[in-house]
Amino acid sequence: MRLSRSAKLSNLALTLLALVTVALIFAALRTPPTPTAVPAPAPKPTPSAQTTSPPAPATPTVDPTPTETSSTEAATEPSVKAVVIGDRYSMGDGGQTWVNLIATDLGWEITNLASQGRGYIVRPDSCHFDPCATFEGSIGAVTAAKPDLVVTFGGTADGDQDLRGASAYYFEALRDALPDARLVGISPITTNDEWPHYLTMHANSVKAAVEAVDGIFVDARRVGLGDGETLSAESQQKIADAVIAALS
Repeated sequence: MRLSRSAKLSNLALTLLALVTVALIFAALRTPPTPTAVPAPAPKPTPSAQTTSPPAPATPTVDPTPTETSSTEAATEPSVKAVVIGDRYSMGDGGQTWVNLIATDLGWEITNLASQGRGYIVRPDSCHFDPCATFEGSIGAVTAAKPDLVVTFGGTADGDQDLRGASAYYFEALRDALPDARLVGISPITTNDEWPHYLTMHANSVKAAVEAVDGIFVDARRVGLGDGETLSAESQQKIADAVIAALS
């Protein structure tokens, strides 16, 4: 049975439509899928003055450990080397003599050259060192001790004689021998019941002589008056106090 012309055209159109559909389906299967876009990260906000983060804490600075100085490293002041030269009122080894009282109180290293009966003019009765001479004649024994300070205490044994020349010569010679030492002269005393007038004159002579060479005069006044044969403990202490006060 023959188809009409219009029917043939319809069949052809359907065939073409089917072919186009197949081609489109085939093309769709071969085309790769479009990738999904990933959103970009948001930019970081710029911090303002109010939101500024506090700075990181600074590393603490450790001070160096201080060096401790031991008390044993402190310099110790050297002891004063002193010589006492006098008559019987400076003799004695007991702890209550004015010489030992000063040594204990001031920490001095003392060489005691006192001898019975020594004076500025009169030679002593006996000595435990050489030469056994007057104050001036004993300067060699004084300087041999290399003292920083010399204390001269006497004049009672000289009796009623003028000591102005003898005391002046002695202190001048002592100053020449020891130009850097401190020189001390103590006025003479007595333990008798009466005070002889010449002891006052001797005190004036010693004062003028020792001060003329930049020395120190110590006025013992009438210490020991009425003590008897030896100086009492009270008198020893008074002499020590007078010397310490004069040197301080």
